[in-house]
Formats: sequence, structure tokens, C-alpha cells
Amino acid sequence: MFNKRAKKFRALDAAIAADDPQLADIGYFEFRDCYEAAKRAGRQNAQKVFTSLLNTRMRGRSTSFLFDNAYAVSQNLARKLLTETSGFSDPDGLWDIMHKASANADKDAVRLADADFLTPHAPLDFIGQMLEKNRSLFKSCVENIGLADTAKLKFILSLAPEEANTQIVLNGALIKTAGTGDAEKTRLLLDAGADADYADGMALKCAVEKGHDGVADMLRAAPRKPVAKPGPQTPAGLPLADALVEQEALPGGGTLTTVFNFRTRQQHNVLTAPDGTKLMTTVGFRQIEKEVIAAAEKRYEERNARPAAGDGLAAKGLAKKFKGTGLT
Repeated sequence: MFNKRAKKFRALDAAIAADDPQLADIGYFEFRDCYEAAKRAGRQNAQKVFTSLLNTRMRGRSTSFLFDNAYAVSQNLARKLLTETSGFSDPDGLWDIMHKASANADKDAVRLADADFLTPHAPLDFIGQMLEKNRSLFKSCVENIGLADTAKLKFILSLAPEEANTQIVLNGALIKTAGTGDAEKTRLLLDAGADADYADGMALKCAVEKGHDGVADMLRAAPRKPVAKPGPQTPAGLPLADALVEQEALPGGGTLTTVFNFRTRQQHNVLTAPDGTKLMTTVGFRQIEKEVIAAAEKRYEERNARPAAGDGLAAKGLAKKFKGTGLT
């Protein structure tokens, strides 16, 4: 058995060297073996062999690899391979092959989500289409693509949605670029509206600690944003019932508390900076993508068999906590 397996892999090496899938028994490789074979083909830019490994069915009752079967293990291996192509000789070409293989897969086979393909090698037209379809993907585009590619970051920022969470994404990205000393990306983010004072000036602290003097000077010279004050549109209090309350830790410290109030059809965002400063914004559901609201409703239903005290009490606790802070 070992000799047979070794023989198949020697044939694969010959197929990869000539980029001719006919020189190897592609149908022999199952799941993880096929994943390893695809990595070998990808590293040497044997794109014909790589394509065959993604699409060839195995002899017998099962199918071979990523996009021709419906097994969860194949989907996980597909995501892993897509990530690893970044280190191969032609990652853009391999990205395109994998995207086409996923898009052309049978309806009962494995299909990766569009968001899975938001990697540094996604082309601009694909990025634009994804952001047009779903504005909530802006964060993934900035963090997974923009921070790795300056030209693509500029393009993504030109499509930034006008919503509350956009500011949080820009501020978090600014901290990361300041920490790496990337002056060009830092300038793009500042020009797009990132706040140099966010999280008690965490971006500047990161730049100074890492010795990026040029970026530090840029952050010191950035226009200061006025401190937001609660206006008459600020609600009298946080929702007390029928609400989904979620918290997220932010880069550099602090938390973002998001409250979906299904009774008033509003989303409340409470930003808590590391120094305890809080800022609250409110957005109507009509200004938010329907997919985002639907996903929040699903999470609420999963946590509550019916409208119950759980999230309502959490929201009531938040209202009490923020009472007297100027946010309520």
C-alpha cells in the first residue's frame, strides 16, 4: 500500500513539473491528500493540475476534493487552501481558479461564501461587487485586504458606507497601520476620517513605542475631531425589552456595545474608550442592510425562545449604568 501511495505521488510530481494532469491519477487523491497535492501544484504554479485537483471526481461512491462534494471537511480545507495561496508564486491566478471552481460547483456540492474570498488577492471588481451587495463586509475588506495592499485600501475607502460602524473600523485600522509604521496607509485612513485621538490616542502610542517617528509626527499633526455631544436625537434610554445586546472588544482597548431594539426598530452603539469615556449613537433599521438585521433577529431568536427578560434586563442594566453620563 505504501509503495502504491509513493508511486502516485511520484506521478504527481511529474504532472506538476510538466503542468499536465494526464500524467497523474488525480482521482486517487482523497480529501487531505488532495489538499496536500493542490498545495504542491500551487507552489510550483502548475495551474492545470491545480484546477484538476479542485474539480476531478474520485472513482467510486465518493467524490474527490473541495468543490465536488458536500462534506464539511472539504469546505474547511478549501478555506485553508485559499488562505495559503498567498504564499504561492501566482496567488492572483490561483485565487481566480478557486473562485470559479466554487461558483461553478453543483448546488449540492461545497460552495465557499463570497466573504471567504475577501483575501488580499481579490480583484477590485470583486471587492466592489461585494461592498455593493453587503455594506457590512466593509470591515473584512479593510482588515483582510486593505491592510495588506495600499492601492486596494484606497479603493475600499472610496466605497466606505455612511454608517456608525465605519468610524470604528477606520479607527481600529489606524492603530494597526501606526503600529507597523506604514505612513501611506496611515495617511489614507486619516484622510478617510479615522480619529487620531481614538482610544486615548492609541495609534500615536503604538507608533512611538515601535519607533515610527514619521508616522507619530503625522498623527500629532492630524486635525483633532470635535468631541461628540449627545443631541436631541439621542434616545431617552437604552431599550428595555425585545433587544439583542452584544459586546465586542476593540483594538487597543475599549468595547463597543451594540443593542438591536426590535421594538423601536433602532440600533444603539455605545463606544467605551479605555479611559471610560462613552459615546452613544443611534441608527434606524431603515439605514442598515436587511441582511444585518435578519442575522441579528436570528441570533436573538436562538438565545430567546420568546421575548424574554434576558436581553431586556441586560439593556436595562446598561441604561442604569449610563444614567448621568450625558448619554441618556
